[in-house]
Amino acid sequence: MVKVRYMEDNLVLLTPKEGERMEDIIKLNNEWFVSVFEDKEPWSESCVSKVVGDVSALVAIDEATMTWENLEYAHIQVHVLKSCKVGASINGQIYNS
Repeated sequence: MVKVRYMEDNLVLLTPKEGERMEDIIKLNNEWFVSVFEDKEPWSESCVSKVVGDVSALVAIDEATMTWENLEYAHIQVHVLKSCKVGASINGQIYNS
């Protein structure tokens, strides 16, 4: 069984249930994964960079986020271009610059 978490745009994070490996699940169901997903990448800093977009640069990622210890929230630090408007959703509250 795989848990699907929507991240942003057309990105999702797939996590296996405890004791299973995502690599094994993909290998056993490769035809389905190829038909559903354009691309698949292991969780990494570059995946987070895709989420923060082109108007910001990733500075740091909290260790608990990188190791999946806490996936309720991603704790990241970004550098935003001064000329860009920034919006964020924190605990369901929308903040805009």
